[in-house]
Amino acid sequence: MNSLEANGNLDETILHEMGHVLGIGTLWSRSGLLVGAGGANPRFTGAEATAEYNRIFGVNESSVPVENTGGPGTRDGHWRESVFGEELMTGFLDGSLPLSRVTAASLGDIGYEVDLDAADSFVPSGIDFASDSSAAIV
Repeated sequence: MNSLEANGNLDETILHEMGHVLGIGTLWSRSGLLVGAGGANPRFTGAEATAEYNRIFGVNESSVPVENTGGPGTRDGHWRESVFGEELMTGFLDGSLPLSRVTAASLGDIGYEVDLDAADSFVPSGIDFASDSSAAIV
């Protein structure tokens, strides 16, 4: 805790873990919203999060890419770092971690009432879709 506080990451870490407590990454499978778990291209299929993902990233996909690397607790329970870059619910602590409209909308997909306008400003810092086929739905 002291090192998280000293590095200025304590607040983001608490918010991230509270996201899991609310069900982000932890209720996806039980809610039938996670496909391809354990494989090369796991995806979150919630309609609200997918709509926000498509709008923000300028794509037309049927789901949101979920982390496909890391061990238990990272893989299949976070947004894909290589796509989202710095976002609160990726599995890696780096830089500023805004809560995007995708994350807020995913809470709507699991049953919460959400205000998407309360999400943080988010600009994807991950991959270039035109050059990375792993981001495409298969």
